[in-house]
Amino acid sequence: MPYSRQLSSSNPGCILFLLDQSGSMSGGFAEQGGPSIPKAQGVADCVNRLIQELILRCQQGEAIRDRIHVGIITYGGSAQMPQAFRSLSELNAQPLREESRTKIVQVYDGSGGTTPQTIEVKFPIWCDPVASGGTPMCGALDLAAERLKAWADAHPSSFPPIVFNITDGEATDGDPSAGLGKVKTLGTDDGSALVFNLLLSNGHGASLHFPTDGNGVNAAPLRTLIEGASPLPEAMRQRAAQLYETPLPEGSRGVVLNGSILDVVKLLDIGSTPANG
Repeated sequence: MPYSRQLSSSNPGCILFLLDQSGSMSGGFAEQGGPSIPKAQGVADCVNRLIQELILRCQQGEAIRDRIHVGIITYGGSAQMPQAFRSLSELNAQPLREESRTKIVQVYDGSGGTTPQTIEVKFPIWCDPVASGGTPMCGALDLAAERLKAWADAHPSSFPPIVFNITDGEATDGDPSAGLGKVKTLGTDDGSALVFNLLLSNGHGASLHFPTDGNGVNAAPLRTLIEGASPLPEAMRQRAAQLYETPLPEGSRGVVLNGSILDVVKLLDIGSTPANG
């Protein structure tokens, strides 16, 4: 059965982030009841949070079990991957820096209940928010295919690579259909690479979550993101149904259109949590 391989230090998994850092990512999107935050900042925060969570998931005592390799490709003025895939222990040892962030937690109120309290926490940074230039998504996908092929060739018995492509607009360097298709042909003996596409909201149009196909979607770039996303494996489909509190049919694809910052959080959770992980 595909997508069933156990993650381990000898057969690690792989997560690759493709992050749009074009100029439009400087724009904000306000969540209902929450503060406005630039899209670049929100996405970077979510990616940094997930990396930290992956490290904690794979920590045993003082040791970090290197069950996942992580890579980041950014595309703004150009597509670049400054560092090769890195293990969790490498990431844990070498963040770019640590920042102090505030976090609201529930604490005991002394009378049998809880009350919210703001605390300061250390927040490691591996990905900085950047917003400049165009949207060379095709270049990012070509680079992703190159790096993923090398990784898959070196880890043929691992769980297939997982790719998150997060953008807020159309590619400015061509049609990304071929690139998305090429990435999906790569994989291991446990299945093909899993591609998740998330188009951030521009404030217009309704959100679309996990469609099975692009029927009824008129804009060609949106259909490309739908058809270029992978059908969700059963475990991830069930996780998505749980987070969105709605059943999803078989064949639902890993794509969200006009997504919010909460959709970024949920999609990263869904795709980074294989049933055996």
